[in-house]
Amino acid sequence: VPSSAVFDAVIAAHALRGDSPPTRSKALLRELHRGAAANPFLATFYLKPFLSVEAEHIGIVYSSIRAGLSQGDTATLSVESNEELPNQIPSAEVEISVFRRDAEEPHTYSFNAELNGPIFLSSQVEDLEVNTPNSRVEIGTDKEKETTFIAPVAIECKELIIASEKVIAEVSYGQRQEATSVYLEARSFDGNKISGIPTLRGDVNLKVWWPNADHYPWNSFVSESSTTEADPNLEEGLRRLRKFVMAFRSHKKGGLARFKEKIEHDRMTKGAGRAVLDYLIKQQVLELVHPHYYLDATKLYNETGTTYGDYTAYSFGDKAATFVKDALGI
Repeated sequence: VPSSAVFDAVIAAHALRGDSPPTRSKALLRELHRGAAANPFLATFYLKPFLSVEAEHIGIVYSSIRAGLSQGDTATLSVESNEELPNQIPSAEVEISVFRRDAEEPHTYSFNAELNGPIFLSSQVEDLEVNTPNSRVEIGTDKEKETTFIAPVAIECKELIIASEKVIAEVSYGQRQEATSVYLEARSFDGNKISGIPTLRGDVNLKVWWPNADHYPWNSFVSESSTTEADPNLEEGLRRLRKFVMAFRSHKKGGLARFKEKIEHDRMTKGAGRAVLDYLIKQQVLELVHPHYYLDATKLYNETGTTYGDYTAYSFGDKAATFVKDALGI
């Protein structure tokens, strides 16, 4: 047994970064089993000097960073697939943002991870968005009885596996009212150990979609797929619109704000993003007051017919579709 948490983190990071597949697998399982009790020092030793992350280690690095938060701090994880090119290994942009209560702006870790394996998440899934339509996401291990989703959570993937017997969805204390959704979507789902209806704690909105999701125990939570739009350009535009809206958080100076550089970054404006951003500005949903963009939630609703909370649940109405069509000229 390591003499301290720091020494434990050094050993774990070395094992995870090592060349031995059996050792890497054992180290990964060990960290996943920790769940909410993750080692807060692991991320430090895992990331330095590499400043990169393996797809299968994204979840445990995020859990480690969350374990190091102080009261009043928050953190978010975003994993989004890059455009897939022929003869290339699929990859994703990974961003972990840490919001310290005494800091003006978040500290952000950004990586480009190869999706050459599944994304593993611990049994406590909190404040994250994973949009990897061609990859597998595995949550928890056989040793855990419960998987807890703490809103806001949005996961869209090819295969979703939940290894536990029970699912809980809840809202963390102090979470802003509009960020109370847990949304899970997959083309295939394996939760064969789940023995009962998911438990909801607090004012949380749980929605799921996969084949046969309308069967017990998920039938009370089934949602229409977010990918049912017939026009792929409209679908992409709606996703870009959602990504812009979701990028905003409450700011110390009041309102929903985000740094100009973050909103105008290539990962935000790629594809239909630039046209959607320009239209958001034109319709005064977004206002640039250097160095921040501010989101006007009232104008967002007036223009798109949807609230911030609707976007967290992938809920797009006809008015939002019209807004995107106007932005794209389709």
